[in-house]
Amino acid sequence: MGLRRSNWGEQNAVAPDQATAHDDPAVLLHGFDAFARHAISTEPQPPCTIVSMLIVEFTMLTKAQLQRAAEILVEAFAHAPSAWKTIADADAEVSTFLDDPDRLGLAAVDQDRLLGWIGGLKTTPQAWELHPLAVDPKYQRRGAGSLLISTLEESARKDGIETIWLGSDDDFGGTSLYGVDVYPDVLRHLARLAATKGHPFTFYRKHGYCVVGILPDVNGFGKPDILMAKRLRAR
Repeated sequence: MGLRRSNWGEQNAVAPDQATAHDDPAVLLHGFDAFARHAISTEPQPPCTIVSMLIVEFTMLTKAQLQRAAEILVEAFAHAPSAWKTIADADAEVSTFLDDPDRLGLAAVDQDRLLGWIGGLKTTPQAWELHPLAVDPKYQRRGAGSLLISTLEESARKDGIETIWLGSDDDFGGTSLYGVDVYPDVLRHLARLAATKGHPFTFYRKHGYCVVGILPDVNGFGKPDILMAKRLRAR
């Protein structure tokens, strides 16, 4: 995977061959092929300020960072009743990204702080599932999630993958589908899908993911899983 750099205020990473002569060479890392990085600030920063963000593979994380990955999984999905509620359950999920060769884990780190992480499940020779995406609530809306997604997509393209898909549950009342009996005209309800209380599907849609289906009632009556997908290779 090529090294990439992005500036604050930009959602997409910038390839190093697009960097200008004004770029600080200290921003660019060498010797690793699975990194993306945000610009560095040398000024003193408040505790929740991101100074230098890297995307690294799970195999490079310390034991403490892996423990923090489990904690973030619980914290980031605290609003979702069907998500991980105990550190033990979250830790078991994190461990699968170390033990299973068909799972790729990528983490956003700022110096020694873990900001968030993303998983890629190699479900078929042509498709990966994005699962999960979890960012520390203190660092959300700061570009970590966007950079994690774009880095995972780059890795998938490099692997010849055509599609990344995901399921985004609504078991908390985040969309117009919550609490609704969508049968028998499921697609009519899906066509009217809208966010009502804030739901991740709007974030993924901004990153090019399309709503492609719904699994009704999989989390209980009126609590669907919203399916989304993105084509990675241009046609």
